[in-house]
Amino acid sequence: RSRPVVMSSSMSVGLLALAALLPGGLAYNYQGCVSSVAKALPYCDMTLSHAERIDWLVDRLSVGEMIGLISCPDSNVNCNMPSSPIPRFGVPSYVWLVETNTGVHSRCLGENQCSTIFPDPMGMAASFNRTLWRAKGSVIGTEMRGLSNGGGYINTGDDLKSGLSGFGPNLNLVRDPRAGRNQETPSEDPFLSGSYAVEYVKGMQEKDKNGYPKINAYLKHFAVYSREYYRQHQDNMISEFDLFDSFLPQYEMAFTRANASGVMCAYTGMNGTTACSNGRLQNDIMRKQWGQPDALSFSDCGAVSETRQYPWNVESDAESAAIAIMNGTDIEAGSNLYTFTLNQSVETGRVPLARLKEAAKRTLSHRFRLGLFDDPQQVEWTSIPPSAVGSAPHQELNLEAALQGLVLLRNDDLLPLKKGIKLAVVGPHSLSRQYLFSDYYGLETCWNGGNLSSLNFSCVGNLHEAISYVNQGGTTTSQPGVKFIGGDDGGLNEAIQAAVEADIVVLALGTVGINSMDIEHESFDRSTTTLPGLQEQFAYEILKINKPTALVLVNGNPIAIDNLLPVDAGSKVNKLGVRAPDAIIEAFFPGARGAEAIAKALFGEENRWGKLPVTMYPAAYANLVDIEDYSMTKSPGRTHRYYQGQPLFPFGFGLSLSKFDIKCSDGEMMSDSNIYTCEVRNAGPFDGEEVVQLYHKAPASVRRNAKHPVPLKQLVDFERVFVKAGESVEVKFEVESKSLRLTDENGHRKLYSGSHLLVFTNGVQQAEFKFDV
Repeated sequence: RSRPVVMSSSMSVGLLALAALLPGGLAYNYQGCVSSVAKALPYCDMTLSHAERIDWLVDRLSVGEMIGLISCPDSNVNCNMPSSPIPRFGVPSYVWLVETNTGVHSRCLGENQCSTIFPDPMGMAASFNRTLWRAKGSVIGTEMRGLSNGGGYINTGDDLKSGLSGFGPNLNLVRDPRAGRNQETPSEDPFLSGSYAVEYVKGMQEKDKNGYPKINAYLKHFAVYSREYYRQHQDNMISEFDLFDSFLPQYEMAFTRANASGVMCAYTGMNGTTACSNGRLQNDIMRKQWGQPDALSFSDCGAVSETRQYPWNVESDAESAAIAIMNGTDIEAGSNLYTFTLNQSVETGRVPLARLKEAAKRTLSHRFRLGLFDDPQQVEWTSIPPSAVGSAPHQELNLEAALQGLVLLRNDDLLPLKKGIKLAVVGPHSLSRQYLFSDYYGLETCWNGGNLSSLNFSCVGNLHEAISYVNQGGTTTSQPGVKFIGGDDGGLNEAIQAAVEADIVVLALGTVGINSMDIEHESFDRSTTTLPGLQEQFAYEILKINKPTALVLVNGNPIAIDNLLPVDAGSKVNKLGVRAPDAIIEAFFPGARGAEAIAKALFGEENRWGKLPVTMYPAAYANLVDIEDYSMTKSPGRTHRYYQGQPLFPFGFGLSLSKFDIKCSDGEMMSDSNIYTCEVRNAGPFDGEEVVQLYHKAPASVRRNAKHPVPLKQLVDFERVFVKAGESVEVKFEVESKSLRLTDENGHRKLYSGSHLLVFTNGVQQAEFKFDV
């Protein structure tokens, strides 16, 4: 069925117009078949199929030349994996890894030509908007092509130019709220994560009229990567049930519905083997079971060599390399065991020549499919100019994403704020620029005149600036008060004074996701889920002033704010004995346009709220679950599908400045599906957007008798719609019986007979219907 386009018309037109611009004099990175040597050879004969051309070339390569295609040269061991050129055949080198989880990791091409950095994936997922996710993927693809067409670089030196292999989305599950890299992932829910991935990948790999994709999209980190401590030494015990019920469905969706190009195999191990040495994952499941024989596996940086360490303790570099390549890892990045040992392993027969050829052909085929060995004029995307990078339409989409990813958790008649007031913005995030971004936000965010010795964030607005701009006729003061971590309260008195003198306070608290601070980031998990440092005590000091206060949370992992919430539904006092925040906004890491989005939302200029893509657990939850235990169902359970406790705010929850009512009806019955219609009425005073979510609850008989865990509920569909104040829109859901299948103890999906329950909800109201199988 059709999906709503919840974006402004001017933005959509701008995106379309951008693709029609025709530049001149572009120099394409890593273009093959351009030298006189290459043009004379059959592999550059464009009347032949790609397969025929690749076969001709690989059949004539030496073992060393093939190894050079799949491993770092000795002179440049690099996580980005610059392959070696093959001079005698005119094959250029190619840099594989370009990070694309939130934006294209690259240098700016010039002023106002820096890659677009979106909100973190959790903020993107909070929009529950497939159209937005597809558009983000398209922007990523367009900007990678623009960078490549313009000779752009992805590092601070001049040795790594941008290729066309985008690594992201990261689809690891938000399994535990302490895991350091949750900020890089969309959700705790496999279906929501998979839906995000499907649209993102389709946007990245959009094909032109001749079938060339903009870029190739590779999924991270395959698979079961979910904590940082000792990450290269983990051997996690994963049941068949959890593997196929929670850890793999999102990857399967990205492959089977969007034809993702491949994966980055993870550092972590499971059930006795590392991810990059796991033939069952890479060959049996990804390539065979999911029907992806051409899917490429690229190792995380140095992951091939980790089997030399505890607990694997493989006896030699040669054996580590052989284990990885024989179990499906085509490219080794960040180490060069392949470079130094595969030649000997082929000679001894430990690695058959056929397997080396397979890996070489697979890597070349991924470059060929991009048009890198064809006439550039036949590839529509080679006309994308460098000026597409960071363009105005892309920045407008970025603002849309930031607006739709904000989640309104509480509003006790405070929002929208009136303009012209005396406002104090206090807390460590009041002046944040760089800290509005998640991990892997990119190399350069703002043009710094070509000086890469220090990063520039002056083009990123902070909350003080954004709120001051919107609060026309009023006054806005800001004081951070305390730092994110540590015991420095040197600014406390100034912040308290600003709050005392204000009419209304915006309290900006949270975490930092980049590794300049050890709170949550790659290689660093949280030990608790509460506010770090002195921030909760700071909140107490501000709230006891008893001014109307809006709490804005900027973070990756959801924060346990138990003590700041009202003691009960009717109270205005929190557990600290002072005034509870009158409004609470979860902003995640909202990116380059995040402060602007928050300001517009606070004052009601926009009413574009999202829903929680994660559960906000109470603080005690971290003491009840072991981060090293990967069972999703062991009491008290993980994620909204299995958590048996009372969350602070549940998955899918989110308010609006308007009041939305939903009324659903059981509609037309098909042979294997039912069509349901929900009317969404905006009963409030503001135009706005709402998300209708559809959940499945298994029959009670199944819950009693099944030999495997049964989810409390599982998300099976959702739709985001725009509704004008006082008006209604209809949303139709077609529910197929196969979407009601459950995962059994052997990892197989099974449809049970009985009366299943369908729950339609906006996170506040709900309607229920039976679906008989």
